[in-house]
Amino acid sequence: MFINLLACLFLIHPYYVSVSESVYNNEKSVLQITKKIFYDDLELVLKNENKNENFDILNSKKDLVNSYIENYIKKNMFFKVDGKLKSLNYIGYEIINSRINSYFEIKNIKNITSIQIKDTSLLEYFDNQENLTYFEIDNQRFTIRLRKDNVSKKIII
Repeated sequence: MFINLLACLFLIHPYYVSVSESVYNNEKSVLQITKKIFYDDLELVLKNENKNENFDILNSKKDLVNSYIENYIKKNMFFKVDGKLKSLNYIGYEIINSRINSYFEIKNIKNITSIQIKDTSLLEYFDNQENLTYFEIDNQRFTIRLRKDNVSKKIII
């Protein structure tokens, strides 16, 4: 009975989450970033952000989808490495099951002693949105949970 009640509450109050994986590749001096978002959530946000009611993330031209994703993520996701804001280089996206994986990198990072990650993706659209970020460096893995009341976290390596 209790499990059924929990299941019903979960269906009534949907859970919104995105997942980012950031891995520092020391050999290439690059931070590789993957942002995973359910495509229906992202489509809704991109329609609103671009004032394009006809936008269909699965069937629109790839150039348009690339442009919308790149602009939106760059507007909402930031990385400060050792106190310096770094630019995201957009690589592309792919659709895997019910999500969009978008890929970015930050080049020419020789060393990381601290990193601050800010992610406001989807927060203004979904009240209970959470952005989980996994950051990996030198076989160390850090987990960050970002929400409306806490959009940024600094990690000291």
